[in-house]
Amino acid sequence: MVFTYQHATAIGWLGLAQALSTAALKPVQVFPLQGDGGLGLHAHEGNSIFDAILVLRRAPLLAVNSDEDAGNVEFDLTISLDGEATALGRANQWERKLNGEIPGVYRVPDDINLKRAFLICAALEERFERPAGERKLLLQSLIDVAEPSFAKAC
Repeated sequence: MVFTYQHATAIGWLGLAQALSTAALKPVQVFPLQGDGGLGLHAHEGNSIFDAILVLRRAPLLAVNSDEDAGNVEFDLTISLDGEATALGRANQWERKLNGEIPGVYRVPDDINLKRAFLICAALEERFERPAGERKLLLQSLIDVAEPSFAKAC
């Protein structure tokens, strides 16, 4: 499954994460796409113009390795410290690439949008691969600010 997503609020991203966490889907790739040409109703300072493209593939339900049941109504997706670092590192690579190729177009709202996409996909992927006993962070605390230094350990 491939789709684009863009949202200015953490609650919008958490809603997406919650919906995806109930599906037998495993993230494969995330990348940015300039989806808004800077014209129209959404063309003003502070809006993201880049969408996050999320690529997911079907995963077997029995492969889930996490504290959360994929069908559980409780929603506390977590991410490891390594997963957080990797996700933010990938988002930062895109930021450098886009700022180098099209200076001034990729802005702070775009960066937050893409970081949230990478963090969500990392948390979803770790449902299948996280080593037992590894320290983890609540995804919500990372998505709220899209910065690692404000995360709350659990």
